[in-house]
Amino acid sequence: MKARFGIDASILLRLVTARPFTSYRAVTDRLISLVLETDASVVASNHVIGETYLVLRHHYGVEDRDAREAIRSVLTSGVVAAMGGLRVTSLLHAPTDQVVDRLIIDHYGRHGLRTLTQEAPVSRLDGALRLRHFIDPLDPILPD
Repeated sequence: MKARFGIDASILLRLVTARPFTSYRAVTDRLISLVLETDASVVASNHVIGETYLVLRHHYGVEDRDAREAIRSVLTSGVVAAMGGLRVTSLLHAPTDQVVDRLIIDHYGRHGLRTLTQEAPVSRLDGALRLRHFIDPLDPILPD
């Protein structure tokens, strides 16, 4: 059976930013070696992709489009892939400011679930439902 590994955001962030360079080089060399020598597959989950996106945007000051493209570039490099496959890669390619919301909806959708939200813009995305406001806390949770 082929070995399979999932990476965390610290590794994806290193691959995307190449900083610090010595750490980037070590991570890259080890991952390439792992993939080539053992035929392993290495993936990043939607959660890791979303976390990396947010770190790039808010801690590194990377613009939305550049952050999405940098992550997509790593995930199509042949070393690390999106656990959700081409659908997730295409979410990063599409122009949107709702990357994390779309990753969450995609994750739940893969498990046969709809995403509940209070956010009107998110509720308009395929796979999401907006909860109505409640008067009686004993009322059942129902979409609008």
